[in-house]
Amino acid sequence: MTNFSSITGHDHDHDHDHGGHGHGHSHDHGNHGHGPLGDDDAVHEETLHFHKIIKAFSQYKASAMMLPTYLERMERIDDAIEANYEIIKIICEDQQIFVNDDRSTAKLDINERAKNAAALRVREQDMEKVQGTIKQFVRDWSAGGKPERDAIYEPLIQELRTRFASVPVEQRGGISVLVPGSGLGRLAFDIAHDGFSAQGNEFSYYMLLASNFILNKTQRINQFKIYPYIHSFSNIVKSSDVLTEATIPDVNPSEIPRGTDFSMVAGDFIEVYGMEEENY
Repeated sequence: MTNFSSITGHDHDHDHDHGGHGHGHSHDHGNHGHGPLGDDDAVHEETLHFHKIIKAFSQYKASAMMLPTYLERMERIDDAIEANYEIIKIICEDQQIFVNDDRSTAKLDINERAKNAAALRVREQDMEKVQGTIKQFVRDWSAGGKPERDAIYEPLIQELRTRFASVPVEQRGGISVLVPGSGLGRLAFDIAHDGFSAQGNEFSYYMLLASNFILNKTQRINQFKIYPYIHSFSNIVKSSDVLTEATIPDVNPSEIPRGTDFSMVAGDFIEVYGMEEENY
């Protein structure tokens, strides 16, 4: 263990015995470059200097948090969170359309809320699903997600075109395509945009609320700006990457060809379609 001695008494003699090998280290801080000052003044000055250094270390956190770059970045993250939340408020506006009875959770009285407190408690994994839904907007409804959509969705659309090549484009609306597990509805929309009638089916309320927002609450391309990566500093090249923004939607969801039906249905696939005849 390295031995550290105090400042006072500037003459330090350290003797270490390592297996019979004697090492003597003598350190003389007698003058220490203090010039004409007396020894007491020199000791006092050096002591003050030492405590100033300790104080500098102690004030690291407060000083670092006052750095312009740090404050600016935190302010930008706050602004990004606020921008995301403005979209989330719109997402939650139409919650009543997914409730089977005339009472939503928001309308529960105090006693009912108390009885259901455990069921209503929001957990970390619930918030992770909200954050994941925000990220999903990038893949399905931003220009940045086009390469992934081209790799996953485009082959399916191309298969429909090939299989029904004999059907004129203007008559494709008579062909109904069912998209189970439709998520935010982009594949179902792209199929409908190509002229086929399409119905998306989704079970997750996270996806249903968000898809209702993007399909029914947007009027123009790139209407909304989101910040999907501000919730984690993992898997990024540089810290500024967390503030990467995306604009949605990259297309106008209301632009569906005439004669084409496009809809989304909430519920379990088997329960919704299990008793239906082959309509798709």
